[in-house]
Amino acid sequence: MAHWRALAVEAEQLWAQGAFHEAGIGRDPARRLQARVRGDYTLWLDRQQTPLACQFVDQELEAVRCALNASACLGLFEFEGQLARYPMGTRYARHLDQLRDTQARQVSVVLYLNADWQSTEGGELCLYRGPPSADARIPILPRGGTLVLYASADTPHEVRPATRARLSLSGWLRRRA
Repeated sequence: MAHWRALAVEAEQLWAQGAFHEAGIGRDPARRLQARVRGDYTLWLDRQQTPLACQFVDQELEAVRCALNASACLGLFEFEGQLARYPMGTRYARHLDQLRDTQARQVSVVLYLNADWQSTEGGELCLYRGPPSADARIPILPRGGTLVLYASADTPHEVRPATRARLSLSGWLRRRA
């Protein structure tokens, strides 16, 4: 995780070039934009455009994938990911990372790319335990270099608004659909 600062530089340069796109909900053709639910901008990982991010996936996340398969027999075979940027004040309402028509996403992955993040700036990832009505949450600050893993289909979560923009590399370790 020592290279997260270089990933942050790559992401900020791509943001400045206009490479990110407003994130939507769902998949084509049902994909829709809903800023009141989700306010981030994303850029899907691509070897040409995001070489450092892809290198992180190939080296660091591949080791995580292999370790999870060896210890928990999850059958994970690939990572699907993106860079994400939440402008100041934006959020992503409580949701699950599993798409309705497939169970391929097994483990959600977030690597934060924010230098010198302070608790007063907000922007927490809140993981929820228990039934949907429960408010038992685990808040995680988006501090640079922090890697978070959780079950995609079983962990409701939200991204809270922050007083500054925040960056991450996020995605899913998947098994075959």
